[in-house]
Amino acid sequence: MLALSLPESCGKALRLLRGFSDPKDLRRLQRKNTDFEDLLEENQNLRRSVRDLSGDLEHAIEEIENLQDVIRVKDIQRREAEEWWMERTDALEASQAEEEQKRLDEEQKRLDMERRAISFAMNEDVQNFRDEETQSIDSVADALERGRELLDLVAIPKDVSLRLEDMDNNQRSKTWGRDIWKAFLAFEAYARTRYSGNFYQWCSSGSDFSWYAQGTALKESDNVRTDERLYQQRVLPVAHEVSESGKIFMEAHLKFRGNMAPRLYFYDDTKGMTGKVHVGGIDPHSRWENTTT
Repeated sequence: MLALSLPESCGKALRLLRGFSDPKDLRRLQRKNTDFEDLLEENQNLRRSVRDLSGDLEHAIEEIENLQDVIRVKDIQRREAEEWWMERTDALEASQAEEEQKRLDEEQKRLDMERRAISFAMNEDVQNFRDEETQSIDSVADALERGRELLDLVAIPKDVSLRLEDMDNNQRSKTWGRDIWKAFLAFEAYARTRYSGNFYQWCSSGSDFSWYAQGTALKESDNVRTDERLYQQRVLPVAHEVSESGKIFMEAHLKFRGNMAPRLYFYDDTKGMTGKVHVGGIDPHSRWENTTT
């Protein structure tokens, strides 16, 4: 076959390879040896770096394990502290609840004793009891509070008075409070007797606890009952057992002495479902207008 000449670029590459493999070419051989030594040194450096990194990694792993041990110990301590705190809190709450229950029991005993005393006095018709009990009342607010606490057959709602502060700031506050308390005792005694007539008739019968008959009005005038504005002023709160709406027209009322004296409006349900007298409003007379005001 005929020999074919190589391209120039291939010839240069072949000559270059022959030059590096030719032991007679000392310069190139020296360069080749130098490059190989550099590679060996670089390899050793890399090996040292790997060993150093491995040592650092092992140290980091050991540090992490130590930190995990610390975290586990702290977590155990935290749980123990939480359990201790919960036990202490439960014990404190139980102690406070016990003290509160003890206080409530003592208060209930006191109220029961006063109720029994009132019940005994009413059953025995003891006039002196009413006078002694009345002397402990110092204001209208005091009469309302004691009435709610002690009387079982007199219903007194929280919003019974819109001008309580005005009445208690009046110089006649104590007198009004004691008169109101007497009225409450009269309601309680009347409800207990299951009297066949109405409250006015019971007061006229002469019971030791009766209210002043002349200070009792069971009806309003026809003008008040037919005037929508005046009528609505007397629609007052009552137990839902009496009226589903929680309000009812009240015209029966008690009158008190003195300028700016209060009126007490009530609803007699002693023969109804509740068997109670329901107080709907206690305020100065000006709260309830009539045809003369």
